[in-house]
Amino acid sequence: MFTIRSTDKTKTFKVQTYKPGARIPVFAAASLLANKHHQFLLQRLSEICKLSRKLYGLLYEGFTQRFVEFVQVLPTQNNSPLCGLMNDGLIRGINSLDHLLRDHNDAPPLERYAVFTAAVLKNVANVVVNQKIFITDEQGATLKEWRPFAGSLAEDDEAEYYKIIPLSLMYQRVSHAITPLLARQLLPEKGFSWLTSDMRIFVDWLDALRGDDGEGGGRIVHTVQLYRHGGIETSIDSLPAVNFNLEESPATHYADSFFAWLKEALANGQIKVNTADAGVHVTQ
Repeated sequence: MFTIRSTDKTKTFKVQTYKPGARIPVFAAASLLANKHHQFLLQRLSEICKLSRKLYGLLYEGFTQRFVEFVQVLPTQNNSPLCGLMNDGLIRGINSLDHLLRDHNDAPPLERYAVFTAAVLKNVANVVVNQKIFITDEQGATLKEWRPFAGSLAEDDEAEYYKIIPLSLMYQRVSHAITPLLARQLLPEKGFSWLTSDMRIFVDWLDALRGDDGEGGGRIVHTVQLYRHGGIETSIDSLPAVNFNLEESPATHYADSFFAWLKEALANGQIKVNTADAGVHVTQ
């Protein structure tokens, strides 16, 4: 077992949340994983995956790089800290794999890969259901909407900056259906082919991705469930966020200010909705 924890309780990683209207730079995997804590995690993976250096690079490093470039620094939920999707996924992946090996040290390499990838991808649908992403220029003016199923922001030649616009919670009901689609998109071709070579492991992997809690699930489902329900002792409890500054958008300053005012006014009841004297009415 390995541990990454600070013994200094006063030392915490910098946390920042998204400010509506701010533009965020698009990062390549090398920048997202540059911190020594992320590099230590990757080193640990290379030691316990039971694969050659070449296959580790192709299957684990290749997958991890595709994952972080896809989720970028997005939060797990609206108003939660930036980098949450990336760091939570990596933490869940390494802790789930570490737990599997504590109980089943003889687990074959394919099962190890299945546990790690399923745990990392557990919440990847939040990229799609939590918000829309708009690619912008350096002044914050919108160029186009990002299409997640077409590839990552890092693969788009026009994408240097982006903005986040939150979506209604109603879209979260399709997360379980979207997750396997995104998993197929983010896994290296050889990684997905490897998973499908064993039907028992592949079905267990799919169940873990979808969050199926029914009886009869295999070790992959059980391991991911244990982490979700707090049944796994974590060997790594935090990772640092990427260090960058949120930049304001001169091109949309007034629109961003109006949107912020509107959200606050609706939240505190300043703007009446669906009453006799309201100026705003919501209908089916």
